[in-house]
Amino acid sequence: MLIKTDLNCNVGCVRQNNEDMVLLADELFRDTAQTLDLEIGKDTRFPAIVADGMGGHKGGEIASEYAAEFFSAFASGLEGGLSVDEVTRKIKDWVQTAHRNILRQGTENPEYDGMGTTFCGLFFYEDKVFSLNAGDSRLYRFRGGILRQISADHSMRELTGDISMASNQIYNSLGAGAETFIDVKDLTGQLFDDDIFLVCSDGLCDMISDDDIERILATDPKADTLVEAARSAGGKDNVSVILLEIKETEEREVPDEGNETRRDEAPGEGDETLIAEPARENREDENFSRPRSDNSPAPGNRPSSADNKSNREQRLVL
Repeated sequence: MLIKTDLNCNVGCVRQNNEDMVLLADELFRDTAQTLDLEIGKDTRFPAIVADGMGGHKGGEIASEYAAEFFSAFASGLEGGLSVDEVTRKIKDWVQTAHRNILRQGTENPEYDGMGTTFCGLFFYEDKVFSLNAGDSRLYRFRGGILRQISADHSMRELTGDISMASNQIYNSLGAGAETFIDVKDLTGQLFDDDIFLVCSDGLCDMISDDDIERILATDPKADTLVEAARSAGGKDNVSVILLEIKETEEREVPDEGNETRRDEAPGEGDETLIAEPARENREDENFSRPRSDNSPAPGNRPSSADNKSNREQRLVL
């Protein structure tokens, strides 16, 4: 399978620092953009994740970077030959460990108290594909001209059905709350040629509607175009986008999307609620220190999405 990927992680127009982090394959991205073509083999461990951090003095930056780095280590160290149920269980165990580590850092460092992060995206493991979600970052699928939200928002608005509630009030994340959980769905066999999967932080879907996203994916399916649309709408939050276009799958009949339902939400200004050199093993007693991020410019010196597009385009075999 070939996956054509396009990402952009942008600070937006209002905030001074970028608390989002993107994990693609085994690399972390913040304040940058990149295009990669990835060949997926039968032994692949390939994550495509957006983590949207929140809380504390620079706590959100630390939380999202830690979660991405820690999951990268988890994915690369995951043993082979596991069943869907076994992979699901290990991911859920990993989430609990990451959550406890984030909470412990907040307890030991009061300036980081309350920090947490969303965690959303796709995880390719051998011949299996999983969707993952904790929080209100989103996973969409664009197929046959129709956009469908795959993930479910862990927001109070979604939980209660009260559309008057702010969209940025979430009840689940890694860190921040006493407990956490993650939605893990098996998408194996549900990827078809020309499908486009979109993983994004709420800095995109709080600024532009699902109809706008659908229109852009139909006419100019680029991460830059989506980010610039969010910035043009005000860019109140950090904006992170991963696009994954599926190519060279086995020939199968593509299902009819039919009448898909979608949810639009009013613009918000970041999540209220609500963690490190991460271990290469899933151990609960790891010391927590901030992981290194070599590709993050200093605050106030971040390029716009129009300027920060990496000129490195690759085709990687995983």
